Amino acid sequence: MPCRFSPTICATLRIDHMAVALSKTLKSPVVDTIQCLPQH
Repeated sequence: MPCRFSPTICATLRIDHMAVALSKTLKSPVVDTIQCLPQH
């Protein structure tokens, strides 16, 4: 699915989806840390 937003937003969305997928599979403190980082 092509992204209709700016490349920066698309990259951020992909990172968010990866973080959610990782959190579901790993439940690791690293993923929690990534998700707790301030969103820009």
